[in-house]
Amino acid sequence: MGRSAVVIDLIEDPSKALFINLAGSIIREIERGRLKPGDRLPGTRALAQSLGVHRNTIDAAYQELILQGWLVAEASRGTFVARDLPDLGVRTWRPPRKSQTSPLTR
Repeated sequence: MGRSAVVIDLIEDPSKALFINLAGSIIREIERGRLKPGDRLPGTRALAQSLGVHRNTIDAAYQELILQGWLVAEASRGTFVARDLPDLGVRTWRPPRKSQTSPLTR
């Protein structure tokens, strides 16, 4: 991808956490082809500054997408769109249902 700027159109759904909106926005950019396998994403500080959000929000979104297989992190290099993406026809990103996110009780 070189040094061209990555533009992420942030989904704004007030019913969801901001990091979930951001994760969904990144997946949408991958599905649209604006982010391609192997493309480097901006660092968390740079993206946080450009979107006007806290760096922890960017980090949480990146970590979620790494767990789902959309992104890969390479030490001392950065975060990249995975070369082997999840099956786009079968597995599209959805936030967890409320029943999956309820706190554990003792």
